[in-house]
Amino acid sequence: MRITAVRERTVQLATATRNASIGFGAMTASALSIETDSMRRGRPLTGLAFDSIGRYAHGGLLRERFIPRLLAVDPARYDHG
Repeated sequence: MRITAVRERTVQLATATRNASIGFGAMTASALSIETDSMRRGRPLTGLAFDSIGRYAHGGLLRERFIPRLLAVDPARYDHG
């Protein structure tokens, strides 16, 4: 199986939750879809992921650094553990 596409989108969490120091109403997260060349029911097998460390999405880092590295990896090196 090979990863063929990774898409990132920054999404608003838009929650009214807050604690003593911050409100989370402006918090964002990165939503990802990871598409493979494996087919299920005639469609590519796709995984979903969510990332929000801290208060904001990491779209820039993901698109500029991590997604290109992931797409460049030889599938034989994927961790199957």
